[in-house]
Amino acid sequence: MKKGCSQIRALLSAYLDEAAGTEETRMVKEHLQSCASCREELSQLHRLCRILLSMEKPQVARGLWESIKKRL
Repeated sequence: MKKGCSQIRALLSAYLDEAAGTEETRMVKEHLQSCASCREELSQLHRLCRILLSMEKPQVARGLWESIKKRL
């Protein structure tokens, strides 16, 4: 792993979500051009996001929120 990979990997999630700032986005793009390891990490994050988005959302039991509110 190249120097700076840990900094870039910390930004990959925000980059993928298009939530990174302009300078951070530029840094990530530049780094990805020359780092296969970080490109693979980004690819894995992207696959994980697709899997999570395709999953069925669990059903919440009727009355759950009211029960939680009462305990607060």
